[in-house]
Amino acid sequence: MKASSIVLALVRVGVADAVDDEPVTAAALAEKVGADADALFRLLRASSSLGLFEHVGGGKFVHTPMSRAMRQDAPGNLSSLLSTSMDWGWTLWGLLGDNVMTGRCAFESHFGMDLFSYFDQHPEVQSLCYGGVTTWAQMFHARITETMDLSEAHVIADVGGGNGALLRTVLERNPHLSGILFETPITLRTVVPDLADGPLADRCSLVAGDFQQAVTCAADVYTIKMALHMWSDDVCVSVLRNCVEAARPGARVIVLERLMTDQPTPEVAYMDLHMMLVSGGRERTREEWAALFERSGLRLSAVTDTSTPFWMIEGVVVG
Repeated sequence: MKASSIVLALVRVGVADAVDDEPVTAAALAEKVGADADALFRLLRASSSLGLFEHVGGGKFVHTPMSRAMRQDAPGNLSSLLSTSMDWGWTLWGLLGDNVMTGRCAFESHFGMDLFSYFDQHPEVQSLCYGGVTTWAQMFHARITETMDLSEAHVIADVGGGNGALLRTVLERNPHLSGILFETPITLRTVVPDLADGPLADRCSLVAGDFQQAVTCAADVYTIKMALHMWSDDVCVSVLRNCVEAARPGARVIVLERLMTDQPTPEVAYMDLHMMLVSGGRERTREEWAALFERSGLRLSAVTDTSTPFWMIEGVVVG
């Protein structure tokens, strides 16, 4: 917890971006980022004990490979990922015991509203959260896309597909496909340029809607990545049924999520609790996905390891 607090403080203050290649004093950095000089020196000194910066004497610090990875211009943009939940994330994990005792979603109990209502009121928080999640997830898009057999498909719809980063990778790899990005009007404003007005725009339609209410696009394949784990079983069934109702005969629905087991990895176990705290969602087992598919008019046809944190859980429209 203490080490994580140091890391997040460095990200919040923007220290890594303020340090160049030459040794620099904490006082000079403090003036650059608008911080208290003594407090920043103490933070940097503590961070050097973790290998995040190197204290070279004379009150001066230099980068280490770890601190360079925290720069905004570093590959993978680790700082964006570290900013995903910031203050409200700390608050929720402190309420884990309460959530367990009451069974009530900690976010709604503490903030008096659900996560998405909170995002509507705090767009800067939404931007940090979505930016971090997207930065992390898109590292795996190429491998996920390699795992998908889309040779017989003509149209693929990414339902709740965020800024369209996954769909972009799918279309780049499969030039015979047309794509549909189905998202809320607000999220469609953030679509990657390649889909909005770039080289893939003529093969991609942007369709606005709420997947809990209806999915208004016909396709051969529907993908839903890292969205259903945020919701209760009943909401998941509504979303899947909406896909089934819009689908072409014999269509497939591909859910991309972590897979829960009786002995999960720490990452999966932590995310399961995080979803419980944030939105009342959960990570699910193969059997739980099969049950949701059956309720939705789908038959579970395959569960495939993509060699990423995401499993490809595939269903075929029944009837």
